[in-house]
Amino acid sequence: MSPIVHRYIGRPELLKQLGISKHTLIRWSKQRDFPAPLPGSGRTPVYDIRQVDAWLRAGAPAHDTRTNSAYDVGTREYSRKDQPNA
Repeated sequence: MSPIVHRYIGRPELLKQLGISKHTLIRWSKQRDFPAPLPGSGRTPVYDIRQVDAWLRAGAPAHDTRTNSAYDVGTREYSRKDQPNA
């Protein structure tokens, strides 16, 4: 029997994993072609984690100065990290 692999993620968990705000996610959806939530997912949008991962690998910003977030895509660890101001 194979282990259960989570394919979908709700918006609250996605925001936590990426270390971003809801407003940043909305902005990315409009300006950076972030994957849309699944149709009919309701008041709490649900995303396909594989689409999100593909988007991150395809060129998501390594550092978003508006959110002070950084993403380590190679390990699939998405976390908020302090970055020095340039």
